Amino acid sequence: MNISRRHFLAGACACAGAAALGCAPNPARSLDAGADRSLPIPEELAKPGGQVKVRLPGAGGETVLVWRTDIGFGAVALTCPHCGGELRYDAVTARVLCPLGSKFALDGTVVQGPAKRALRAYVADLQGDRLRILG
Repeated sequence: MNISRRHFLAGACACAGAAALGCAPNPARSLDAGADRSLPIPEELAKPGGQVKVRLPGAGGETVLVWRTDIGFGAVALTCPHCGGELRYDAVTARVLCPLGSKFALDGTVVQGPAKRALRAYVADLQGDRLRILG
């Protein structure tokens, strides 16, 4: 198949633009966990439906998406394994959503692709007035 340079560049630009628009960062507030991987309960997690992004300490520390449901807290890696986009917790569907269409269960398993790999799941453990991210 032959494709002109012009058509190739037009297609590449269209794909890049769609990806850039679709991979907008999650607007949730970013917080830093302490050396023990804990932080005070942020106001966003005072009620079910809230979410924050938590940067874990140490070299290569990952950023984790943390949310609150009616029964407790959940946490998974912030980035989609398919496109690298920032994920969002959707309280209405009780799913973690990628801006490019993948949907994940709250345990990180893929519900709908294009992602094929599950998310790294963490345990968000309430210890007094602090939330500790384990995993």
